Amino acid sequence: MAASYLAHPGKVVRGEEIGPCTTVCDHRDCALTRSHAKASCAMCGNEIGYETAFYNFSREDSQKWFGNEISPFGTMVKFMTDGPRDKQLVHAVCYEKKIREERR
Repeated sequence: MAASYLAHPGKVVRGEEIGPCTTVCDHRDCALTRSHAKASCAMCGNEIGYETAFYNFSREDSQKWFGNEISPFGTMVKFMTDGPRDKQLVHAVCYEKKIREERR
């Protein structure tokens, strides 16, 4: 499983803006990026934020890894690629810490 990250607003790479707009706009991608950045981590409760590695978990994965459908901290977010699908976001550092602790 590979971690994802969200480029901060206005981020430019090789002359191309890859982050959401720095001002309020009507772009669907910008709105989704901002909403995911504001979502709470399912493990620590802090915002996912920008430029921070995170994982996407489905409802089923959330049940398996966190013991309930929606964790007490996490925010379910909608991914709108091929229809609404609920996902729960988790900081990579939080999830990887849990894995290390379970392996001891």
